[in-house]
Amino acid sequence: MIKKVHEQVRLHIKEKTTKYTKQANKWRKMVRFEPEDLVWIHISKGRFPSKRKSKLMPRVDGSFRIIEKVNDNAYKVDLPDDYNVSTTFNVKDLTPYLDDDDDSNLRTNHFQPRTDDVLHGNYNPSCEAKSNMQED
Repeated sequence: MIKKVHEQVRLHIKEKTTKYTKQANKWRKMVRFEPEDLVWIHISKGRFPSKRKSKLMPRVDGSFRIIEKVNDNAYKVDLPDDYNVSTTFNVKDLTPYLDDDDDSNLRTNHFQPRTDDVLHGNYNPSCEAKSNMQED
């Protein structure tokens, strides 16, 4: 009898744990880097006090090369010697670096005519309103 209750409780805990884990990981993005990938580094006041003296200074710096993967959550980055900090970074402080060629396709050109667009030649609505007033 006690073994049966113990088994039911264990299964219930297991179900709840998977449910909580699923909800907690709902908005997380799994980001993985490989050695030789280029990344941006998030510059925080705590870790880089000389690089973040005011709000107007850049919040990221890069591009830096990944040297090695410590685990899924930490990577070693090839930093210059003038940074004077540890080269191991959490994945939350790293952002993938995109080349300029990749940036060109991030946004569509809103000035390309589509089938439902009006031709934007010399159309001036104020001139049309004046001509309608003159006809009356």
